[in-house]
Formats: sequence, C-alpha cells, structure tokens
Amino acid sequence: MHHRGAYLAAIGQALANDIGLHPVYLWTLPMFHCNGWTFIWGVTLQAGTHVCLRRIEAAPIYEAIAEHKVSHLCGAPIVMNLIANAPEEARRPFAQRVQAMTGGAAPPAAVLERMTALGIDMVHFGVLVVVNIMLGLVTPPYGLLLFIMTRIAEVPLKAIVLDVLPFLYAMIAALALITFCPDLVLWLPRLMGYQG
Repeated sequence: MHHRGAYLAAIGQALANDIGLHPVYLWTLPMFHCNGWTFIWGVTLQAGTHVCLRRIEAAPIYEAIAEHKVSHLCGAPIVMNLIANAPEEARRPFAQRVQAMTGGAAPPAAVLERMTALGIDMVHFGVLVVVNIMLGLVTPPYGLLLFIMTRIAEVPLKAIVLDVLPFLYAMIAALALITFCPDLVLWLPRLMGYQG
C-alpha cells in the first residue's frame, strides 16, 4: 500500500466504521497485516487509545475490554471464534457495546449470534478488507454500499451470500479500480468514444 492509499484508507476506516472521537481500540489484529487494516492511523486520527496485548488469548481480551472500556477491535474470524467460545472462567462482564470488524471468510452464523449476545456487534468486510473502506470516500454518505456491509450481521446469512455479496463485490471492484487508478476515470470515457 502506498502512502496516499494508506491515508485515504485510514480516513475511510474512521468514517465507515463510525469511529467517533476518542475510541478505545484493542489490538487483536497484527499491525503488520496490511498496516493493521490501517486502523493504526484511523484510530490515531480520531485521538483514540490503542490497547495492545502480548498474546491473543481469551482471558486477556476480556480483561482489556472490561478494564479499558474498549469500543472497537478487529481480527480474523478465528479470533472472533476465540472470543465467542471462550470458557466461562476467561470471560469478564463489560457494560459497553463493542464493535468488532473481521475480514476474509465469514465467521459461522453461530459465532455472529454469540458475539451479539455478548455485547459485541460484528462487521464483516469480506475478502477485500481495505479496498471496501474506499467506498466510504466515493459514495456519500459514508458510502451506501459500506453502510449495507456494516449492517451485515442484521441480515440473514443466506440473504448475504446469495443476494448481497455478489453485487457488493462487483461494485467494490469497480470503485476500487477507479479509486486506485484515477487516470482511468479520464481515459475510459475517451476509449468509449465520448468527446466532451
């Protein structure tokens, strides 16, 4: 990722994920993995607090959520599974709702349901984690498609897979191409014969 892309993606992360001022972000995603999906800068942009862990284990995750009043976290579906299926002795109650973002293969419906019951709202980005965020910058307000994607946990899983995702990924691919190749915006109409 180049600097311009990282800058835009960080702003997009903050906007698209409703990260208001002073979030408390728990690092359950490696910072080296695509720059932590640019949350390193997105959370900092919003004057947030970064909470880091030495190990990704259920007890320290629950402890950090409760102690630091974590508002956001990211992680692979396996991390979400770890949180959802933690043994009772590893869990700690927390009062706030937490927004958890995940990417790649969708977590099983049972994990989504458990996370919601625990007070953790899930957002699934799909396989184009960072590129999806760019939709927030090219379609107002915050990107209609991104708005739909961030509410994915509220849609029945079957509807997401069969109806929503193929359309969303086609739009994401088209918008990402335009976002990352701005010269294409000028060149493509000419190629199609437009002389304006």
